[in-house]
Amino acid sequence: VPARAQTETNSDYHADEDEEIVVTGAIQISRKDVLSGVAVLAGQDLAESVRPSLGETLAGTPGVSASSFGPSSSRPVLRGLQGDRVRILSNGLGALDASNTSVDHAPAINPLLAQRIEVLRGPQALQYGSAAIGGVVNVIDRRIPNSVPDEPIHFSAMGGYGSAADERSIAASADLALGGGWAFHVDGSWLKSNDLRIPGYALTPALRNEALATSLLPDDDHEGEGDHDHLHEEIDYIANAAVRDRLPNSAARTWTLSAGLAYIDEGGSIGFSYSRLDNRYGVPIRFATLPDQGQHAPIIQVKQDRFDLRAEVNLGEGFLNKLSFRYAYADYRHDELDDGAVESTFFNEGMEGRLELVQNERSGWSGASGVQFVIRDFDVISDEPYLPGNSTEQLGVFTVQQLQKGPLRLEAGLRYERTRQKSSPLAGLTQFYTGTRDYDAFSGSLGAAFDVAPGWKVGLNLSQAERAPSAEELFASGPHHGT
Repeated sequence: VPARAQTETNSDYHADEDEEIVVTGAIQISRKDVLSGVAVLAGQDLAESVRPSLGETLAGTPGVSASSFGPSSSRPVLRGLQGDRVRILSNGLGALDASNTSVDHAPAINPLLAQRIEVLRGPQALQYGSAAIGGVVNVIDRRIPNSVPDEPIHFSAMGGYGSAADERSIAASADLALGGGWAFHVDGSWLKSNDLRIPGYALTPALRNEALATSLLPDDDHEGEGDHDHLHEEIDYIANAAVRDRLPNSAARTWTLSAGLAYIDEGGSIGFSYSRLDNRYGVPIRFATLPDQGQHAPIIQVKQDRFDLRAEVNLGEGFLNKLSFRYAYADYRHDELDDGAVESTFFNEGMEGRLELVQNERSGWSGASGVQFVIRDFDVISDEPYLPGNSTEQLGVFTVQQLQKGPLRLEAGLRYERTRQKSSPLAGLTQFYTGTRDYDAFSGSLGAAFDVAPGWKVGLNLSQAERAPSAEELFASGPHHGT
């Protein structure tokens, strides 16, 4: 049954690839039965690949690349898509951060403590929202215990060193059997890295020549109208051309701490957890080479407090096998500092929940249906805001059905989503739209696969997705948006 499959997979990192269970999704199935691209990173492979950011951790996974905005802030890129087109999940629920608003915003997820990372592309992503047309990246950990340890205490730790940035990291976790079906989990991690080593100069020969030519201009010509010029009255173009061996302002420091408690028995389980993330990292400098270009070295300080709840009820041998509920609430903020002064502050307070009903398999037919809701309040405080304060309320209903008849496997999915977005800019910010917009979106998918020979399968997927624009797309550019 799915609950047993998940427990066995989570405890066995070295399962054969063909038998590995994909636990992301309302229906847990074998990886070989998935009709679209799925990548699973776990165990030794994950330990060898882990990096300070999620994007860098997955950059070596087939079909996945990373956004290039510094080693500490990269996000996964799937099918050439990123931002709102790729959903970043923590144990099946959204990251509840601000990483989708800009490529230099790191996801509030620490891969050091991940037990496994699953990347899904295609119809499976439909269960997590119509916006995830690129795919889904789900980071799975044990913050809420899903089994009681066999021994009184189970302890694990991992340390690492990376020479490219003098990166030092350590992560440790402990699981305690408290008796009577109760289990307690605690974990923490710490990472620090210096500026990244680079081979040679930071700028190309053409840009170095451009910077040197600018340095020969009269001083009056150096005062341009580029962005952030008010922060740097004098730019040393000769020094910019000479930067080499290290990438300035790319250092990082991160620590996390979390604890969870769960009760588990044959009838189901219930548990909750709390986690704290503190991340401080630099965004590599965009070196000015022309008089009208600005130059700044931002430092981003991220803090997030997150609470998670999970409950499962085993329903027996009838039509329904299991009822599952997951909920997360997070209070997120990050400050963007330049020369030690706070230039912008991003706030994101949000919650997300999922209720899933999983069917028992009957004559090769299995499936699951569910309801998902997302509520988010977002705001940016800045001298030059590019987003107004806004809120998002979203409700989605979905079903996924599968039928296995001999060598033929059929899949179908359907999702309806209702989204309401409200823009509430502060007084005086007339460049932003003020008001509310509602959207209805219908999405569906069909798939078929046929076993033509042992170990060989042919398949076809058809998907049609509608999605509401994100608040960032809807409200960012001015009063013409929202029409």
